Amino acid sequence: MTRALIRLAVLLVIAGLVAYAFERGLVPGVAPSGPAAPAAPGAPPSPAPPPGVAPAPATSTVPAPAAPVADATGLVDLAVVDSSIRIDMRYASRNNFLHETLYPVNRCLLRPGTAARLARVQVRLIEARLGLVVWDCYRPLSIQQRMWDYVKDPRYVADPKEGSKHNRGAAVDVSMVQLLGREMDMGGDFDDFSERSHRGYEELSDLQKRNRRILENAMGLEGFVPLSTEWWHFDDPEWSRYDLLDEPLEPPQGRPAGETGVAR
Repeated sequence: MTRALIRLAVLLVIAGLVAYAFERGLVPGVAPSGPAAPAAPGAPPSPAPPPGVAPAPATSTVPAPAAPVADATGLVDLAVVDSSIRIDMRYASRNNFLHETLYPVNRCLLRPGTAARLARVQVRLIEARLGLVVWDCYRPLSIQQRMWDYVKDPRYVADPKEGSKHNRGAAVDVSMVQLLGREMDMGGDFDDFSERSHRGYEELSDLQKRNRRILENAMGLEGFVPLSTEWWHFDDPEWSRYDLLDEPLEPPQGRPAGETGVAR
């Protein structure tokens, strides 16, 4: 009896989150079963974009955070821009496809405009009782070379001769967490170099597909462009403005390496 009540409570919580996401417009083109709800006045619904195609950029209605100030490299610390975003840089640990610690610090650096866009995405998700977890941000070009030496597949790792948008500080790898911090079920883990990571992959549960759509739409509403082969990867639409960088990742001044970022 107790287990049945617990399962019922969990289902009610999930149903509430999904209903709120629909209400906030984070799942376009998808409706719950039953009679269709009337459209909001003056705001006709937009169809969902095909897999791998970015939603049309929209003028954001979310208030912009204070303009972040870049350092000498032209990058800003995301933890300073929005401390509510969970930072779990996978390459600052062994929890990655190389099983090596590539970054000396759990720190997300981005171009100011990219960080501001991501902060606005966080505002949208918080309204739906969700949040972002960031797995990768700026990546030094020398680290890109190490990855390429291990996986020479441009679908998943950019050739360092051309560089990745990560090397420009204009791309992020992200997922979603629930209000209490538990990661959402996205139907696959970070750096799973298989068909399961593709946006068009269909062998997922309805919940996993819905979670991917919520994330993609929230990012798309702030202009981020999704990568077709990695459900977690999004590019700043203005990435071409930025140069490739090979600046090392270091702790911010006055803070020990173990205290960098918002690792929760």
